Order: sequence, then structure tokens, then C-alpha cells
Amino acid sequence: MTDGKNRLISTLKEEEDMVNDQLSAEYLHAVKKEIERLPGRQREAIELLFMNKMKFKEAAAKMDISVAALIKLRLKGLAMLRVMLKSRHSVEVFIFLVILFRCAISTTLSYLCHF
Repeated sequence: MTDGKNRLISTLKEEEDMVNDQLSAEYLHAVKKEIERLPGRQREAIELLFMNKMKFKEAAAKMDISVAALIKLRLKGLAMLRVMLKSRHSVEVFIFLVILFRCAISTTLSYLCHF
């Protein structure tokens, strides 16, 4: 693994740890409740990638779709969650999702750079 990849992984891990440390049970419950309201395939993609922490290829295989289709579902799902949480919940929950969305974009870009 190159130093750049190691730094990216380290940075993403630090961001994930920071987000996890800052979340209370209330925020996590609010996000999970909104995830349940997502359309089926978007919900499945979000659950597999974020809640089950599957890799792109593993989640895509489980859903029987391409990695590109999975990425598209994930990004659409996160965008919809941002809107849903912004309109229904506190600013803190919305901030959590913005951080999550930013991490998702970084991970997606990193993954796409390997092709």
C-alpha cells in the first residue's frame, strides 16, 4: 500500500472515530429511523455499506448489482437522508449526516481512482 493510501485510510478512520465519539444514541436513532424510510434499494445500500460496514464489491455482489450502481444508490440515499433529516430533526443530526456524506464522497473518489 502506498503512503498516500495509508494516509487516506488513516484520515478516514480518524474521521469515523470522531463522528462515532460525537454521536449520542438519540442522533443515531434519528438517523436509523430515517434510513428505514428510504426507498428499498437505497436503504439496502446504506445499510450494507454503513451499518454492516461491507466493502463496495461485497455489498454490490450481495445486491447483485455493479459497484457503479451501488455507488449511485449510496449517493442518492445519502442525499435523500440529508433532506429528510434537515427538515425533520435538529441541526446536530443534520451535521452528522453532512460529515457522513463528506466521508462517503472521499471514499467513493478514492475507490474510483483505483480503476
